Amino acid sequence: MTTDPDFSTSTGDAELLTLAEAAEAARMSRRTLEGLIAQGGGPATVRMGRRMVRIWRTDLLAWIDSHREGGDAA
Repeated sequence: MTTDPDFSTSTGDAELLTLAEAAEAARMSRRTLEGLIAQGGGPATVRMGRRMVRIWRTDLLAWIDSHREGGDAA
């Protein structure tokens, strides 16, 4: 992880989230999110090396929206 204040993983609405950040935003545990991703049922991920996985905020929100049930989309 970098501590460079000029380094950013966001550009406007596009922001790369860690799995912990994505899980928090989706209100689930990191372990649950990791399991969903491993089974192919989670949001799209960006693999940056063998172990570093990130999720675009827009992909996370689209994935959450795709699981909406009932009611009108607001």
